[in-house]
Amino acid sequence: MSIRDIGLTLLVALIWGLNFLAIKIGLGELPPLLFSAMRFLIAGLPWAFMFGRNNVPWRLILASGALVGIVQFGLLFIAMYIGLAPGLASIALQSQSFFTIILAALLLREYPSRWQTVSIFLCAAGLIFLGFDRSERGHFLGYALVLGAGIAWASYNVILRSAKTVDGFRLALWMCLVPPIPLFLASEMFEGRIIDNLASLDFKGMLAVGYTGIVSTIVAYGIWANMVHKYSPAVISQFAILVPIIAMSASYVYFGESYGIFGLAGTLLVLVGLICVSDRLRGFLQQLFQPARVMASGSGAAETGAFSSEVDAGSREENASKQKARASVLIQPERRL
Repeated sequence: MSIRDIGLTLLVALIWGLNFLAIKIGLGELPPLLFSAMRFLIAGLPWAFMFGRNNVPWRLILASGALVGIVQFGLLFIAMYIGLAPGLASIALQSQSFFTIILAALLLREYPSRWQTVSIFLCAAGLIFLGFDRSERGHFLGYALVLGAGIAWASYNVILRSAKTVDGFRLALWMCLVPPIPLFLASEMFEGRIIDNLASLDFKGMLAVGYTGIVSTIVAYGIWANMVHKYSPAVISQFAILVPIIAMSASYVYFGESYGIFGLAGTLLVLVGLICVSDRLRGFLQQLFQPARVMASGSGAAETGAFSSEVDAGSREENASKQKARASVLIQPERRL
């Protein structure tokens, strides 16, 4: 990858990491279902019609919009609205990797490799530790909701895996047209009058809605889709592990989010599990520690070579003396009888 493309991909990770802070700020101005509906409304209109559908199947648009737009982000927004911190929400949402492997094995008969199995156990242990941490802090319900969001995201991944090649950017735009109406109706029923809630929206709330809808969706997904098309999903997806790290760091700075011993241990286990499931990250770490092994083996080889040289030199001297002795015997004059 060129320096420019690496920078753009890192920018996407930064945008998506800070998106959790924007969600938390926006939820201070709007209830969760209404906020989610507004986010997808400005992300879908008029951008979807500007770019066109490009033969993306309607059934895939509807299924993706329901799973991602309504279930995943609906549960995520509710969890953060009732008190779950942005950093923990970002790391708990990575459970989608764990659930994707399991669903792919059950539904697609794509059984996990050795490293994926290791990742499953590490992520499961990490999620259990995080659950203990949240239960101690009284936020277990929000944590459970985010795990439900992770299952919805994993289901979306399995649907994409079973589908034929599709334009990911246009799918992301057109599926944004699915959630607004159901979410607006649910908000009117459970969160009060939409007009009254929107009337209390201030400039900070507008920025949060604009960031999540335009910057995080249109701009970030546009760059991401371009990088995936230019390189490959296996290369670009490695940068996604930076998203929870950025979110946790920013939440610590902005909101003062803290973690107990269970939270830190769980976060570390989940991140290590994500590294295990990534072939390129494992290869990078192996290359990182390779020079030490090469230097050690090189020094050992040098010592062995020096010892061998000494042995060879001694052997050559001994052979030379034997050949000289034999030569002296051969050139002795014959004894006269």
